[in-house]
Amino acid sequence: MLSKDEIDKVSLYNFSSEGELLSEINHLIEVFNLDRDQITDVYKSRKSVSAYLYYFYVTNLPRVKQAIERLTDVLDDSPVIEFGAGPGTLPMALKDHKNAFYLIENSSLMQESGRAVLKEYAPKVNFQYFKTSIDVPILKDPVLCFTNSFNELDSHDFWELIDQLKPGKIIFIEPGTKEVFHRLLEVRGKLQSKEYKVTYPCSSQVACPLEGTEDWCHQYLKLVHDPSIERLTQKLKRNRRMVPLCLHLFEKEASGAHQAILFSRPEVRKYGFDLRICEGNEIKKYRVLKKLETYDKKRISALLPGEVLSFQLLKNDQIEINWS
Repeated sequence: MLSKDEIDKVSLYNFSSEGELLSEINHLIEVFNLDRDQITDVYKSRKSVSAYLYYFYVTNLPRVKQAIERLTDVLDDSPVIEFGAGPGTLPMALKDHKNAFYLIENSSLMQESGRAVLKEYAPKVNFQYFKTSIDVPILKDPVLCFTNSFNELDSHDFWELIDQLKPGKIIFIEPGTKEVFHRLLEVRGKLQSKEYKVTYPCSSQVACPLEGTEDWCHQYLKLVHDPSIERLTQKLKRNRRMVPLCLHLFEKEASGAHQAILFSRPEVRKYGFDLRICEGNEIKKYRVLKKLETYDKKRISALLPGEVLSFQLLKNDQIEINWS
């Protein structure tokens, strides 16, 4: 976690008051949500790039860290490419990892901001910035990460990027919206034709049961921020503690699929809980009964959509969760 005081130390712009900062953050929120044609202008402003640090950057750090942790040992010692890296969200969130980070970011101010943050708070991280993907050296089976950048790429540029960088693994950490999820479904089929396997959130390579529906794969993370940042988000009337996301992993050399994924929040029943679980080809409803020795109401209540579950099928629709 980074605090507001720590961001003050590396900010490219000195805000005259908290009111000026909040006003600029609200402007960024409006641009990102409603007026995306102005995004290029935002990245040319020292004031806007600095406001980005105080809100989007610091609240995305735990989000990215938890998302990568959900994909157990996914990075190993591979080189990591972050597309649309901004001020280096990925290397900062993963500063304890030994990977080399190759950051693609065409905004000079975002690069300047990222170098300042990483030099101050993650001096041991091995990273390089590049303006375009063409500038990145040839790497063997890199991990390619999209952290809120896939949704800004058109289809042609995306496939050009895949063909050029030839990643061994592709990670998407994107906004948890219906639109992003269904676009990822479109990408999934073509990636499979290029010999990639989807290993999260899916547990099989068959067609997703949500294809052709208005629903999407619900995934959430529960985040903790520094109190000074929490105070800012409260003044902005924004919840950055429980965040939806679209987290997907594609691998060329997949050792095996992840286990079943919790599809929605557990529902309390008189006999225990109902759980809706996606098993790859279909979404099934199972029951967890109070009488089981491993029944743990507090742990079950805390489960979030998108979490990987290991369980044993007992009979009919009854399951026992393996907590180890």
